[in-house]
Formats: sequence, C-alpha cells, structure tokens
Amino acid sequence: MTYSSSAYAWAGAKRSFCFFLFFASLSFAHAQKVNTDSLKKLLPSVQNDTARLRILFLLVENVYDESEWPPYNEEAYRIALRLTSNADTSLRRIGKKGLGDALNNTGYLYDHKGETKVAIEYYLKSLSMRIGLNDKRGMAESYNNIASLYSSEGNVFKAIDYHQEALKLREEIGDKHGIAESLNNLGYIYKEQGDPLKAMEYYRRSVKIKEQIGDKRGIANTLNNIGLIYLEQHKSDSAMLTFRKSLAIRTAIGHTWGIANSLNNIGLVWLRNEQADSALECFQKSLQIREGLQYKEGIAWCLKYIAEIYLRKGNTDEALASAKKALDVATSAGLTENISNSAELLYKIYKSKNDAVNALQMHELYVRMRDSIYNRETRKATIRNQFKYEYDQKEAVLKANEQRKEELAKKEAEKQKLILDAVIAGLVLMALLSLVIYYNYRNKKRANDIISEQKKEVERQKEIADEKNKEITDSIHYAQRIQRALLASEDLFHSHFKEHFIFYRPKDIVSGDFYWATLRGDDIYLAICDCTGHGVPGAFMSLLNMSFLNEAVNEKNIAAPGKVFDHVRQRLVENISHEGAQDGMDGTLIKLKRDLSLSYSSALSHFLLVRNGELREFSGDKMPVGRSPRENAPFTTHTLQLQPGDLLYFFTDGIADQFGGPKGKKFRERALRDLVLSVSGKPLTEQSVLLDRAFAEWKGELAQVDDVLVIGIRV
Repeated sequence: MTYSSSAYAWAGAKRSFCFFLFFASLSFAHAQKVNTDSLKKLLPSVQNDTARLRILFLLVENVYDESEWPPYNEEAYRIALRLTSNADTSLRRIGKKGLGDALNNTGYLYDHKGETKVAIEYYLKSLSMRIGLNDKRGMAESYNNIASLYSSEGNVFKAIDYHQEALKLREEIGDKHGIAESLNNLGYIYKEQGDPLKAMEYYRRSVKIKEQIGDKRGIANTLNNIGLIYLEQHKSDSAMLTFRKSLAIRTAIGHTWGIANSLNNIGLVWLRNEQADSALECFQKSLQIREGLQYKEGIAWCLKYIAEIYLRKGNTDEALASAKKALDVATSAGLTENISNSAELLYKIYKSKNDAVNALQMHELYVRMRDSIYNRETRKATIRNQFKYEYDQKEAVLKANEQRKEELAKKEAEKQKLILDAVIAGLVLMALLSLVIYYNYRNKKRANDIISEQKKEVERQKEIADEKNKEITDSIHYAQRIQRALLASEDLFHSHFKEHFIFYRPKDIVSGDFYWATLRGDDIYLAICDCTGHGVPGAFMSLLNMSFLNEAVNEKNIAAPGKVFDHVRQRLVENISHEGAQDGMDGTLIKLKRDLSLSYSSALSHFLLVRNGELREFSGDKMPVGRSPRENAPFTTHTLQLQPGDLLYFFTDGIADQFGGPKGKKFRERALRDLVLSVSGKPLTEQSVLLDRAFAEWKGELAQVDDVLVIGIRV
C-alpha cells in the first residue's frame, strides 16, 4: 500500500532563491505567495533590471504550472548575466546572486525531468557561485537540493553528507526555518533506510523548532511524516491521532493541498482497521479537493482506494468505474506506479465479473508496468552500490588531524578512568548499603521482647529495607548508564563501517557482556567480550576489562591484538585474581586497517565470516583472558585479508546457551551459524530484527539465562 505524504520537505530547488532588490536581501525559501496575474500584468511596464529580476523570480516561485515558468527563469538569467558586467559593485553582486539562483532553478527543471546528471551539473554551478559570494543561506539551500537529488538516486551516504552540510550552515546563521527543514529531510532518509527510531528523533527535533518559530504548515507536514511511521509500524491509534493533528492545523491555515493529503492518510488508517465506510468518506473528500487542484497523482491514488473499497463491498460496477478513472488519470500523466496498481486492481475486478478478455489485457498491462518499475529500482540499486564503494574509498582521516586525534584519545582515556573510579566508589557504597540493610534486619529480629513492639519494629524496618532496596536499584540503574556510556559509540560504528548492527540484550539491568572500540591512527580496534558472571559482578568485570583494554591500546601503545590480551590478563592477575580466583573474560579483539587487512586474537571464542554466500569460522586460543593453567602462554595474533562486502559476525555465548524451543533445549552454536548464514543476504538492519525475532521465539516464556551480544559489520 502506498502512502500519500509530503515527507521530503526539500526547499524545492525552485523555492531556494536568494537575491537582492536594491539594498534588501530577500530569500525565496520564505517568500510569501503573491498574485501571479498581477505580476504578469506588471512585468511589461518594469524596465529597471533589479526590479524586473525580482518580479521574474517571484513568478518562477509562485507559478503553479511548471511548464510556464522556465521562460521567466531564462530572462532572469540574461538580466543577471548583464548585471555582472556593471561598474557598480552592488549591482555586480546582485547579478552574481541572480546567476546562482537561475542556475539552481535550471537544475531543478532537469531534476524534475529525471535528467539527474545534467541537474547535478547546474546545482554544482549554482553552489560554486554562492560559495564565491559567501552566501551561506544560498549555499545551504544548494546543499539541500543536491542532497535531495542524491537521495532520489539511492546514494544515501552523499545525501546525508550534503544535508549535514546544509544543517551546519543553517545553524551558523541561525536559520531556524532551514534547520527544521534539514532535520525533517534527514528524518525522511533514515525512515527510507528502515531506521524509524532515528527518523522519529529527527522529525521530533524538527517539530520542536517549527513550534518555536510558528511554522504551522511545517508542523503539519512533519506531523504527517510521523504519522506515516506509526502507520508502517501498525500503530493505528497513534497514526490516527497524529494525522488528525496535522489535519486540524492544515484546516486552520487553509492549506488545501495538505488537507487533501491528511484526509487521504486518515482514510488509509480506516482502511487498515477494516472501517470501509469511514475510509470511503475520507477518500471521496480528498478526491474532491485534488480534482480542484488538478493533482493527478493524488487523484489516481484516491480513485484506486475508492475502487478497492467498492470491490470489498461487492459493488463491482462502482469498483470498475473508479478503477477505470484511476487508470485513465495515471495514463494521461505517465504515472508508472499508479498505472501498475490500477491495472492490477482492474484485473481482479474483471476476473470477478468473469470477463476473461479484459482481465487478460489488464494483467498484461500490470506485468509490463511492474517490470518497468522493477528495472528502474534495479538501476537505482546498482547506482547505490557503486556510490557506496566510492564513499568507502575516501580518506577518513588526514595526517594533519593525527595530533588532534591523539589528544582526543588521551582526554577520552582520562574521562573513562574518572568514570571507572566513580563506578568503583558506587559499588563500594552499594556494598555498605547492603551491610546496613542486613544489620537493621538482624536487629529487627532480635527486638521481639514485646509482641506489639515487635510488630511496629518489623513494619519500621520493612520501610527502611524498601527504601534501601530502592537506593540499590537506583544505583544499579546509574551503573547501567555509566556502563553504556563506556561502550563503543554509535557514531564510531557509523563512521568506520558501511553497515552494522548491534544486538545487545543484558540478562539483568547491567551486563557482563560488552563491546569496546577505539581508534589508533587509521586503525580501528573492536572487542566483543563475555566477562565472568553477569549482573553487577559481570558489569564490574566489564568496566575493569574496558579500562585495561583502553590502557593497553591508547596508553601503552600496544598494537598486536594478542599482546593487548596479554596485557589485560596480566593486569587482571595482578589486581583481582587472588587466592586462585579465575575472574576474567572470553572474547575476540580485532584490528582493522584501511587496506582491509585484519589481525585478531580470540580467547575461548570465535567469529564468523560470510563471503559470497559461504560461511567460514575463525577461532583462536583455548584459554581465557585471566588466571588459568595456561596463563603464562602468550595469546596468538592471527591475520586475515578481507574483501569489500565481507560480512563479519561476533558473538558471545548468550544465544547458543539459551534454553527454549519445543523441548526446552539449548539453541547451540551450530543453529546460530545456520541462522546467521540464512539472514546474511538481508540488509544488516533487517538482520538484527530477524535475530531478535528468532531469539524471542526460541526463548518463549522461559527466562533468559545469560547476557546476549551479537555484532554484525560489513567492511
């Protein structure tokens, strides 16, 4: 089912003009709508170049029919070019600014025609002109338009980069309207990439700013986008509430196009909830408005939904009439997807009426359109893969930043040490609190000389115990926040791996499993480890081990993974492994270089590599990082040459040891390997969802027996 949305609020290329009129600097991104008929009548009588330039750009901005405005833009370009040769400095600047705007508009025209290569050339020419003028508002809008083009072509990485550049400039100049727009656009990209949580974060930030500046239309548009996420997540109540909020705002400001859009989306919610009559009423109202606006794509969708409802009700004649209208509108506008959907629906209707000839004709049309859409999506996927490869080849770090990164690493190490000290102090405090609780409880049992007094004492001590237990739980939750702060940051993963997922399910509030990462020069270190125990003891061990790993790599400058594990083991033995205690950890530590060479060391652990649909397993030393009979033997550093597109999977034993299934047995590592191989062909964000689902289905109602950690990365 296709949703009607105003999701991508790019300033619209032709809504991104900045130009001077005498001494005033105006932005078309925020230009008020004007009476175009009055402007057309006024234009022949205006001879002054700057005034004529302004009117021409206003016509480009406000003329609804996009086949009508290119001549206005061409004349604006000629006037701007003439002004660049003027002796007056201010007029030359107006000319250069006008050239940048006109080039940007031409880029939009080619973009709208689907000629993306030509469009990007004009967008970049416009950007170059605006950079030369240090026109930050215009630069931001150019970045925004270029990002929109890359997004439509499937080059998500470049689209995000350009949107971030636009956002940075808009924050510098305090352009709240532009900031909200950029946040909205980033939200749309993350939604399309299957990351609804991040999309929702950007959308909500956008709405907050739009509320501050009173941008009611923008608020309604972004609320509409949030409603679409709820709809995709099958949260019908939340979707309905959000769409109605959007509709209320659009009705109050008289935004006709938006009202039709909101009615359409509310109709989709009713349709999903099997409320056919309510859905039909919404689609008919939306259709009436869209027919008045001559919005053909919207008309085609409304007619198609109305036909679907009639077909569900068994009214095939009405269904046939609406579906035919939908096909006619889609065909006249060349809307491939709408033609495909309408033809498919007509095939079902004719089939239900036993009209084999027309049913076959519609099925053949549906197949042709479906293949056309598939070929287009395949081309976009190919371009997307090519852009991903190019993006990975860019240098991530310049040599000039080496010193700065080392200083940042040193500060990070100091921060981690401070946090670790705080955690240790917190754990000591929890131990003391536990002793206090025990002491009070023992005194309560002894104070039973008089039965009535004993009852009062028990009640009093219970209140104390409850309060202390709450303090302990609050402390553990605080320890959880500290532990998560020390885990490898999401930004570090995003900046060094094409794709990744982190499936992290602690058994208790805090976890003995952890993942740690750090940069050293161009190399990235990543550890996936399982400490002795879980809960608070496991978390305490994880904090110590993260501290020792950080000490080995960033303070001692130990490079080889095996040597790093040697150092961590030595520190564990020196500090906590007394009287035969065998506290420590199992896990894998890798070092990945820019040339995709990988060195690693594993302690009672292994990891998987999937290449071209084949799975390989890599293991290391059969001894833990900690006291053991082989504690004097050094850890081995292995090397491996990776290839672009390789998938690496690291995990602790949480999933393999989980009891569940029909017989309540362990999941086991072989089943985990089969599961990883079966989902390896999916995008990594989808793989995480599939692993989560498989784990939940296996566990069922049984308790989780251990911390769970699985990390997948594509190099």
